[in-house]
Amino acid sequence: MAPRFAGIWRVESAEDLELLYEAMGLDDAVIDRVLEDHPTIEIRQHGDYFYIKNVTKVTGIIEASFKVGEIYELPTISGKKVRNKTDWVGGGKKLQIRPIGGKKEDPASVYELDGDKMIVTLYALGVSARRTFVKVPDS
Repeated sequence: MAPRFAGIWRVESAEDLELLYEAMGLDDAVIDRVLEDHPTIEIRQHGDYFYIKNVTKVTGIIEASFKVGEIYELPTISGKKVRNKTDWVGGGKKLQIRPIGGKKEDPASVYELDGDKMIVTLYALGVSARRTFVKVPDS
């Protein structure tokens, strides 16, 4: 059975984001804004169907709807659209989003649940970074 990612998540902590974004060639001013940001992620999930809404001060709102295993477009932090494919990995316990046919600096990400937290690990150019999110209680 696939993990249940549904809910609203807010960032609690981040590790190595600056290293990742420097490796990706992002401008220092953009990196500074990203590091100061505290994004939230809303996830709706029905089996293998997902709707993900990222809300940040840097990129505004980025939304994607997809079915695991299918290809779809998603804007990156720089604003360009990249074709992505999403798959279950780690024995079906993690959700991986990876660029298809993009540039090598386009990051892949892996979503996984760890107790009451969601860990999002980003990978690009041999560098990885991680954001830890906590679920916002239903009101």
